[in-house]
Amino acid sequence: MLDYRSLPLEICLLILETAIASEKAADFITPSYIPFQPVPDDSLDPVTTVRAKVALVRRLILPYRMTVTSDADPSRLSLEILRLCTNLEVLVRPRSTSASEVLLFHFETNGLRLLSLRRLDWWYHSEAERSGGINSLSDVLQGTPNLEYLSVGGIAGYYPILKGPYPLTLRNLRTLRLHHGSNGFLLRVIANLWSLPALINIIVDSPVAHTGLSHVWETLGAQLQTVEFGKHVRFMLDDHITACLQGCPNLVELNYHLFFTMAPVRNIRHHSSISRIGLHAAVNQLLNDGHKVCEHIEEHLAVFLDDTLPSLRRLVLHGEWRGIISHPRLAKLWQALDKRGIIATLSNCG
Repeated sequence: MLDYRSLPLEICLLILETAIASEKAADFITPSYIPFQPVPDDSLDPVTTVRAKVALVRRLILPYRMTVTSDADPSRLSLEILRLCTNLEVLVRPRSTSASEVLLFHFETNGLRLLSLRRLDWWYHSEAERSGGINSLSDVLQGTPNLEYLSVGGIAGYYPILKGPYPLTLRNLRTLRLHHGSNGFLLRVIANLWSLPALINIIVDSPVAHTGLSHVWETLGAQLQTVEFGKHVRFMLDDHITACLQGCPNLVELNYHLFFTMAPVRNIRHHSSISRIGLHAAVNQLLNDGHKVCEHIEEHLAVFLDDTLPSLRRLVLHGEWRGIISHPRLAKLWQALDKRGIIATLSNCG
């Protein structure tokens, strides 16, 4: 058995992050859904890292360069470290940040069951996936029965995602984040070959083909309570909100970036369950004309004021809203919301 005290310093600095997390890292440790969280952070804090005992580690970042299966085969050491992390709750497989870095996966590698794991942030690597074990999303998910939060990005291609056995059952998964790079084929696999009985929250960071999301709404929409759309300008090209509302009849909360999202059409179907909408005011540099900004806000708020969403009671404003709220052109809209019983509040989390 490997003694953590004998580990080289550079190994610790590369892959360990301790339970003594900074305030910034705290949101990446929780498996719970929190609106408008940034993309999972794969940075390390070397000072707190080297202070830790391996058994206390709650969040671990494992770059693919630490699990290559070449002649040197560092994957064995990485697996031994994982075995020592008996209280591990979050595992991060970050994307490779160096375009010139060549990673070799000539042989198969082993995996292990991560029974304490509650959150997995996975950036897909097609060559690594073929080596299986700790490099394969399919294999890792088979050994994480208590997983509650999964974010996946970088999916490309077809064959590796089809590795079985199927159906893949994640009984405790409550939140699924479809990170940048997730493609429509992955969504069809999730919708048709995964069993997610506890899933209630979905975050879509960037648009995929409409047919991809439609598979998700058709298969999982009835059980979803929260949907969030990310900060991506392509959400301005199509009406994703209407499709979401029509496909998720029991939705309670919808969150999106106001200036990156097309307003829903006015003739959307009556939706009786949604009671809370979160709007983030992140600036879109392509929408820089004051008149157009106000017009865009009016188009969105007009939907909230008709009979489409009769249960809507809270409008939670994230980001910087002070200048928007005080704009004289929008004063009547805020008054109309109040008259209709919709309370607009500033979020404490910014």
